[in-house]
Amino acid sequence: LFPADFLDSISIIKTYTPDLPGDFSAGLADIELLDFPDALTYGFGLSSSGNSNTTFQDFTTYDGDSHDYFGFGGNERALPDIIPDRIGSQPAAQRQSFGRSFKDNWETHETTAPNDFGVNGQIGNRFGPLGVRLAFTYNTKYRRRNEHQRQFLQQGSIDDPGDVTNNSGDNFEFDRDQFKVRLGAVLAASYAISPNHRITLRSLLDRNSTDEVLTGRGLVEQTKRTALPTQLQYKQDELAFGQVGGQHHFDVVDIDWRTALSRTTQNIPDWRITNRVVQDDGSAVVSGDSGGGTRVFADLTEYLTDSKLDVTVPFKTGLPGEMLSFWEGLPAKLKFGPAYAFRERESTLRTFNFRAENSLPDPTAPFDDIYAPGNIGVGDPFPINFSENTQPQNAFQAHEDLFGGYGMLELPILRDRLRVIGGSRVEYSYTQLDVTVPTIETSKVIKNHTDPMPSVGIIYSPRSDMNVRGAWSQTVSRPEFRELSPAIYPAPRGLRGFLGNPTLDQTDVMNVDVRWEWFFSPTELISVSGFYKEIDAPIEQSVSISGSAAFDTFQQNKDAKLYGFEFEGRKDLDFISPWLTGLSFATNVSYVQSEVTAQVRAANPNTGEPAVIRKRDLQGQAPFVVNATLEYTHPDYGTARVLYNTIGDTIERVQDVNSLPDFVKKRRDSLDFVYLKKAEIAGVPLTFKLAVENLINDKYLTTVGGVLQEDYRTGVTASFGVSYAY
Repeated sequence: LFPADFLDSISIIKTYTPDLPGDFSAGLADIELLDFPDALTYGFGLSSSGNSNTTFQDFTTYDGDSHDYFGFGGNERALPDIIPDRIGSQPAAQRQSFGRSFKDNWETHETTAPNDFGVNGQIGNRFGPLGVRLAFTYNTKYRRRNEHQRQFLQQGSIDDPGDVTNNSGDNFEFDRDQFKVRLGAVLAASYAISPNHRITLRSLLDRNSTDEVLTGRGLVEQTKRTALPTQLQYKQDELAFGQVGGQHHFDVVDIDWRTALSRTTQNIPDWRITNRVVQDDGSAVVSGDSGGGTRVFADLTEYLTDSKLDVTVPFKTGLPGEMLSFWEGLPAKLKFGPAYAFRERESTLRTFNFRAENSLPDPTAPFDDIYAPGNIGVGDPFPINFSENTQPQNAFQAHEDLFGGYGMLELPILRDRLRVIGGSRVEYSYTQLDVTVPTIETSKVIKNHTDPMPSVGIIYSPRSDMNVRGAWSQTVSRPEFRELSPAIYPAPRGLRGFLGNPTLDQTDVMNVDVRWEWFFSPTELISVSGFYKEIDAPIEQSVSISGSAAFDTFQQNKDAKLYGFEFEGRKDLDFISPWLTGLSFATNVSYVQSEVTAQVRAANPNTGEPAVIRKRDLQGQAPFVVNATLEYTHPDYGTARVLYNTIGDTIERVQDVNSLPDFVKKRRDSLDFVYLKKAEIAGVPLTFKLAVENLINDKYLTTVGGVLQEDYRTGVTASFGVSYAY
C-alpha cells in the first residue's frame, strides 16, 4: 500500500479494545507516516534492480504512450469523446462512426526488458513551533513470468465429486509481461501551539500503474482446438489521503482528535481482448469466441471521510474511609469518544464488441489490419460488426455510513501487578447499493446493523519485564464494496473473470486470546499466545461456474471456528560465545486449526431432500506460518540479514456450489538477503544497500483435487541502492 520510504512505523494489533474500529477479525496494522524532524534534514537515493525471469530478456509490449513512464498513460487511452452514454438505438451510420473512432491499436511486439530504476528523496526542517517534512519516491519495474492455467468447468456430483480430471476444461499457458510504475509523495507537518497542544497534518499521494500483456496458448476442451488469446490492460490506481489532527493536554483531561479525507480511484482504459483459433491446416484465424475483439473501459472512484475523537480522563483509585487501603492512589483512566465514517463509491464498466461476422479478406492478418476502421460497421457488408454489450449491473453505486461510540476503563487492581481493561463500543452501520441485477428483485440492496461490541482484558505482571494477558471480545467483519460489486469483469479464454456478490452481509466474530510475554532486554523477547474464534456467516473467496465460464466471486457460509497458538522470539546470540556478538535470531511461528460448516445444497421442501453440509478448512487460513530472521550487525562491516518464510497448504478458493474440490495453494518457501553498509566517500556519508529477493525461487503451485491448476515462478530479484542523508 505504502512505499517504505514514507513510513515511520508499523504496529500489528492482535487484541481488540473498544477504542479501535469494530471491523476487527484477526488484527489491525497501525501505520504511522513520517513525522517532522527537529532540525534540517534532507536526503536522496538511487536504486536499480534486475530479475532473473525478465531483465535483458524478451519482453512483450505494445504501442502505448510516453506518459506511461510516469504513471499517467490513461489519458491517451480514454474513451473517444464521440461515444455517447449508451450505444444501441442510433442509426447504423452513426454507430459505424462510433466504432471507427477507437484507436486501431491491437498488436503486440517484442522488445528487451531493461533493468528497474528507482529514485527517492526527502527534506524537512523545524521553523520555531512549525515542523515540516516532504518525501517522494518514483520507481519502475519490469516483470515477466510464464503461467500454467487449467480450468475445471463442469460441475461435479454432490454425493461424489469424483476424479477432477473427468471435469477438466481448458489447459493454457500464459506469458504475463508487466511494466509497473509507482509515483508517490508524502507531506507531514506539525504546529506546536504550546508544549501541551499540537496540530498535525499528514497527506499522502500514492499512484501505481500496471501495463500488462497476456499472451496465451491452450487447448479448448469443448472444441478440441488450440486458441491463442491475448489481453492488453493498462490499470491506474491512486490513493490521495489527507488528515488533520490534534493532541491537547489539560490538567484533568487529554483530548486526541483527527479527521481525514481520502480519494481512491481505479481506471482501466481501453482494455483489449483478442483471440485466434488454430485451424486444421495450421493457420491461426481471428475469432470472436471467448471475448475476442472486446474493448473494456472501467472507472471507479471512492471517497472516504473518517473522523474520531478520544477523550482520556486520568484519575486515582480510592474508596471512602480506609476501605481497601492497598487500592488507594493507583493510576487509572477513563477513555471515551465518538467516531463517524462515510464511504461513497461509483463504478462504471463499459464493454464494446468488434466481432468478425462476415468474410474477411485474410482472417490470419495482423489484428490492426483486421480491425482497421475501414472494416468496421453495422451489418453487411462490413466484416467487423461493432456493438456495445454493457450489462445493466456494470453501473454500480454504493455508500456506507458508520457511526460509533465507545467507553473504556483501565483500572489497576494491584499496584504494578494486575490491571483490567474493559468497556464496549457500539457501531451503527448503513450500507446501500444501487444495483440492476436480474437475480435481485429490488434496485436497492440495504445492509443495516447496530452492533454492541464489548471487550474485557486482564493483564498480570508477575515482574516488571513480564506480562500475562487474557482477553475476550465481540467484533464484526463487514463486506467490502469490492466483494459486493455486481459488475462483471471479463477475462480471456483460460482465465477466470470476476463477479461480486451483492447478497453478502455482515460477519460476527467472537475472540478469545491469552498471551505470555517476557521482555528480558530492550531488543529481546519471548512470547507464547493461544487464541480461539467463533465466526458467524464467514465470507470466503469462491469460484462460480456459469455454463462454460468460471468467475472468481465470494460466498457466505453458516459458521466457522478456529483455534491455535503463536510463538515469537528475538534473542542476541552472544550468550553462546563472545565471537557471536552482533548476531541475533528472531522467529514467529503460528499453528492454526479451522473448520467451516458449508452448505453445498439447500434442503428441498418439495422433494424432502435434506440439505447437504460439508465440513472443511476456512478459506485463506493457513495451517501454519513460519518466519525467521538471522541478522549480523558490526560497526565497521555493516548489517547483513537473512529472512525466511513458509506458509502451509491453504484453500485459495472454495467450490462448494460446484461440488468440486477446492483450489489449494501449496506450501511455498522463500528466502531473502539484505546487506546495509554506511561509508564515507570523499567526505560524503552514503548508505549502500544490496538485496536479493526470492533466492530459492520456489514455485507458486495451486491444485484442484491434487491435479495441477496453476504453476509459475517469479524469478530471483537482485537490487542495489545508494542514498545520501544529512
